[in-house]
Amino acid sequence: MSQTTRREIFYEIIHAAYCGESFNYNDNSYDLKPRFVEPRDFFRKIEQPSDTFERLMAAFDPTFKAAAKNEMYRSGTGWIDQGI
Repeated sequence: MSQTTRREIFYEIIHAAYCGESFNYNDNSYDLKPRFVEPRDFFRKIEQPSDTFERLMAAFDPTFKAAAKNEMYRSGTGWIDQGI
């Protein structure tokens, strides 16, 4: 998975969660309820998912979560700084 693809997935998740839309990942569809996504959602460990959004977060492989943790807060180039 390229860095650009990871960043796009990051933005798509935030949009889908905010709007309460479905999000497809690894041939699974996740019907998300409207919510504000917090940065910690991308790197906290979820042992027992309590809702669809947490099931989606738990489905990501560790390389995505590691990239999110490293890229999220970088000044000027981080995913949050580049986001809308």
